[in-house]
Amino acid sequence: MPSRSAKRALQAGQGELQSSESAALERKRRYKREFMRKWRANPHHRFHESLLRSRWNYERKKRDAAHLTSHMNARGEVKCGICGKLPPVNEVVRLRVSECSPNGYLEVRVPYCGTC
Repeated sequence: MPSRSAKRALQAGQGELQSSESAALERKRRYKREFMRKWRANPHHRFHESLLRSRWNYERKKRDAAHLTSHMNARGEVKCGICGKLPPVNEVVRLRVSECSPNGYLEVRVPYCGTC
């Protein structure tokens, strides 16, 4: 059985190890934070990031628009047009803005599960 002094020395060594690990972690975080600040300050990188962001937004809008017209999942099963998870029980009528209709709106029938 270890003596009290040995236990204290062991606990002190563990405390020093934890403090050195936390200091190393803090240095790493500080380095990464400063690196990203410098990287974001570069006009070339900012331009590239804005292009990527606009592409992602465009792709997301295309996906959302495709979801409005097609209410099928990957297996080809018809799902609720609102939540996209449950099978539909009935259809609801929604209005979509349209330039070709005389009153400016077009009725769209959307499958509806009845719970969402």
